[in-house]
Amino acid sequence: MSEFVIARARLLQTLMPALANSPFTKQKNANESFVEWGKYMNEMLEEKKSEIRAGSTQDGMDLMGQFYPLSPSSSTRICG
Repeated sequence: MSEFVIARARLLQTLMPALANSPFTKQKNANESFVEWGKYMNEMLEEKKSEIRAGSTQDGMDLMGQFYPLSPSSSTRICG
């Protein structure tokens, strides 16, 4: 992954927890959305890993299939 992507991920992982403690509803909602999005993306990545390991692939646009070859370790996480 590029250094920009890594830096952006680190910045978000640093800033988003601060939003959870914010007294403002919009900032709390932004943090909750970020956390839920991360869970969703990690779940999709795990499903894609299972598909690839099982040898079943689908034709067409495959966003998650692009993430997996970059980091095939079992501990790969997109967010969080």
